[in-house]
Amino acid sequence: MRLYRLVLALVLVGATTALAHQGVTNAGVMARMENMSAAKKDIAILNDMAKSKTPFDQAKADAAKERLLTETKAVAGLFSEPHTDPKSEALPKIWDEFDLFIAQADRAVDAMANVDTRTLDTLRESLKAANAACVQCHKTYRLD
Repeated sequence: MRLYRLVLALVLVGATTALAHQGVTNAGVMARMENMSAAKKDIAILNDMAKSKTPFDQAKADAAKERLLTETKAVAGLFSEPHTDPKSEALPKIWDEFDLFIAQADRAVDAMANVDTRTLDTLRESLKAANAACVQCHKTYRLD
């Protein structure tokens, strides 16, 4: 039964991502969307462990953290050009306030780097800043 639910959840996530990206014609926007989708999956792995939805597994947490850090570091470069597409959820204010956006992205990188995957307790505590960094940036620079 658990396997069935896991497979169903993965199919739904994949279908939602595919629908969100359907019709995107700008390669720069697509690259940003793919990066954010990958980051969303990796932070979900960590959040699910932190909330005890899945068992804590340090090796899996380490791998998710490293991918998430790589994805977060890529944000500044992915937004360096103001690529547009009707499907984009990026607000134009990113490029109007690019220095502030980059500062926010840098804070997110620092927060991801400081995620501590040694134990469940350290993961729970350190993940708070990482989640807050994501939420703050999306709240400021992403279309609702």
